Amino acid sequence: MAPTELNISAVLQAAGLASRMGFRPKCLIVVDGTPLIVKKIQSLQTAGINDICVVLGHYAKNIEPIIQHFNINIVHNPNPDQGQISSQRLGLQNISNHSDAVIMALADQPLIQEQDISHIIIEYQNRSMGIEWVYPIIDGQPGNPVIFSTTVAKSILSNNDSYGCSDWRNQNSEAVHGFLSANQNYVLDIDTPDDLIKISQQTGHLFSWPMQ
Repeated sequence: MAPTELNISAVLQAAGLASRMGFRPKCLIVVDGTPLIVKKIQSLQTAGINDICVVLGHYAKNIEPIIQHFNINIVHNPNPDQGQISSQRLGLQNISNHSDAVIMALADQPLIQEQDISHIIIEYQNRSMGIEWVYPIIDGQPGNPVIFSTTVAKSILSNNDSYGCSDWRNQNSEAVHGFLSANQNYVLDIDTPDDLIKISQQTGHLFSWPMQ
């Protein structure tokens, strides 16, 4: 199912410190032979998203050489310790002016594939009148990525620097739609070394750290 002709941008957040992972960049974990962040960029592009902004912070010098050959916009968060909101806002400031919608994605979701992203886009295209934000719900748990209109993006950026995506979502529940899904890819993420072992056992995917 190919998405219709929407201009969609993506913000991929990869600026975190990963303290619970032993201060190693989670997005460089190798999944079935390919670094996680490379798989995520490829999945976004295969889903038809040509405008991708990757926000780096901690470990930028390790991550950037792995992705600089892609046709993407790489931006550096000068204050990544300020948290996800700072990366969200920086990403939204650097997407195309011609976008109709934005996918906000996390770099530590190991199993998100092209079809998962395409499904979110289709749900957004089929949304009811007045809905500006669409996200998956799995077993009652909100998942990622999420997709929202550029009206939402502009509203977020019009607020102060501490205002992020969750603030807008919480204040505009009538414009938010969660679609039910059984797809566990939307809620699997990696925070600790134990998560790597657990997800590998559950899914059969092979995880490793890159060779030094």
